[in-house]
Amino acid sequence: MNNISMKQTIKYILITYFFFRFGNYIFLSLLETMKIQVNYVYYFVSEMLFLVIPTLYFLRKMKITLKHDLKFKKIPIKNYFHLMILTILFQPITHGLITLLSELLNDHSFQNYKYSYNSFIYFMTTSAIITPLIEEIWFRGLLFQKTKHLGSYKSIFFNGIVFGFIHLNIIEFSYTLLFGMLCCYVFYINKSLIAPIFLHVINNILQNIPENNYTDIYYKFISNPINIIPFIILSFLFIYYFSKRVKEKCLFQQL
Repeated sequence: MNNISMKQTIKYILITYFFFRFGNYIFLSLLETMKIQVNYVYYFVSEMLFLVIPTLYFLRKMKITLKHDLKFKKIPIKNYFHLMILTILFQPITHGLITLLSELLNDHSFQNYKYSYNSFIYFMTTSAIITPLIEEIWFRGLLFQKTKHLGSYKSIFFNGIVFGFIHLNIIEFSYTLLFGMLCCYVFYINKSLIAPIFLHVINNILQNIPENNYTDIYYKFISNPINIIPFIILSFLFIYYFSKRVKEKCLFQQL
């Protein structure tokens, strides 16, 4: 991937993001002007037009390959189970952070907004398939690999900052910063973009579970920061265990 620099990667990420936001706004406004009832099909079409197609065009133009450049490589089956456990442990941390910041900033839009079963298929298609794939290509497959010269940990932190910034909301920034760093570390350990994509998919599925699956007891539980500490500790321990297992396998394969 010598045909693109770190600065160019950041530039193209910002261009793609704002092109999607602007294009989506114009497209939906045009539909409303034409008195066409906007439904989830049009949202899906908008994402394909202003996000997926520009990304695929960019990859083709820059001659970036999936396997060699973006590291689309197979990972062991057991790693998928490890990633699922890690994602489940991360959920109370994410929800707890959102709840805490919502109280501090008096902004309860994230807590009050929950997906209905009517929109479930749309959000599973976009949020659980398209979004993880596109975001992981841009942020982990491209940006992270272009910033590795900064050092692994600095690159992970920088990637999290950019990933959080692109969401343009302080509450979203807080947990997307952490999640972006987690995805980077998973990519770094597995040497495959499939790992953070799978982690991202499972995370978004759990985030978008219809409202009846989350109870008031759960939200009362995560609203107490003390209850989140065990999940933070378990997450770090599991990351350490997961990292050690992957490294041991790599050493064994080299013998």
